[in-house]
Amino acid sequence: MRSLVAVVALLSGCDRVFGLERELDAMAPQRCFGKNAPNGNGLVGFCVDGLLEDEYLLPQDVDTDELGKPECTAIVTQMDLDSTEICVIAANNIRVQGAPTLHGGRPLVLVARKVLTVDAGTSIDVASRSNMLGSGSPMAICSQTNNGAPGSTGGAGGAGGGFNGMGGSGGNAMVALGGSQPPAVALSNGIRAGCRGGRGGNGNSGVNGGQGGQGGGALYLIAGERIEMNGIINASGEGGGGGARAPSNGGGGAGGGGGGTGGLIGLDAPIVRIGASARLAANGGGGGGGGATVGTNWMPGTAGSDSTVFQGTFPFKAAGGMAGLPQGATGGDGSAGLAIAQQGASATSGGGAGGGGGAPGYILIYTPDGGLENASTQITPAFGP
Repeated sequence: MRSLVAVVALLSGCDRVFGLERELDAMAPQRCFGKNAPNGNGLVGFCVDGLLEDEYLLPQDVDTDELGKPECTAIVTQMDLDSTEICVIAANNIRVQGAPTLHGGRPLVLVARKVLTVDAGTSIDVASRSNMLGSGSPMAICSQTNNGAPGSTGGAGGAGGGFNGMGGSGGNAMVALGGSQPPAVALSNGIRAGCRGGRGGNGNSGVNGGQGGQGGGALYLIAGERIEMNGIINASGEGGGGGARAPSNGGGGAGGGGGGTGGLIGLDAPIVRIGASARLAANGGGGGGGGATVGTNWMPGTAGSDSTVFQGTFPFKAAGGMAGLPQGATGGDGSAGLAIAQQGASATSGGGAGGGGGAPGYILIYTPDGGLENASTQITPAFGP
């Protein structure tokens, strides 16, 4: 268990904890990290005071909605546009092993006063998919989510979400327009997850368009001395849902949903070592396929793929969903590597159109000049700032 002193100290102190004013216990040792450190330039920064657990092993299931479970040392509020709360885990040294899954409504920040290590063979899952959302997803404020228009002769595709780039536009149906490309979202002074895709348009008799995929979650790592990154972090977005097939009385199928964007991965330390076995991914999800018009064995569209970072090959592209046959249209691929999010295919003759692919998320590495040692060739999208 982490020290109660540390929990109290993180909730009070003289500096800012991600924009939260604190009242300092003058007797406690204090150290500042990120952009609050000497010569720091990270996305965020704050100070820790009080005694911390010396060696902390991250649990295999982390729920950022829980305080002291023992996941969150503290829950603090960022002074960004939507006052996002974050879950902070702080210790002198932090090690991550195995295959931890990070979920819950708050982004997760790991802070090591000394060294933060992600061992080789470790797979950190902060991605969003149909059965679980990554930590911090969904975001309350994103760029406009552009849904596909409904149509009795076929629903249009929803657009992929926009984040670190534009999402792919949804495909058009016979008389219904697809969701237009949402714009990129600039990062403010805060940690945030990705954005969801637009919903596909309903078909005849209101058969349902595919749901937009959720954006990937957010994980930010900070260390006072160094980060040793040798494992995998996946913060990719969820694929859009497939459009329903047309009802038996005829008419058009529904449009596919747009793919969710990648989330956010941050590494912030004086020395950041990324080993050859490391993989970092914040790819967009694939758009859902459009549903079929009435025909022999007519089918719904399939959901767009999620990025298969843990067993796939670089750049781990999430493919668009398959079209429902006959006359449905395929979803667009999600962004991966240098490839931008693809638009959903348009449909004719009563099929539902495909949803657009999701945009990439952000991978941010903050370290002084000469502090980065990168041996990995599997980082997607390219890291910044």
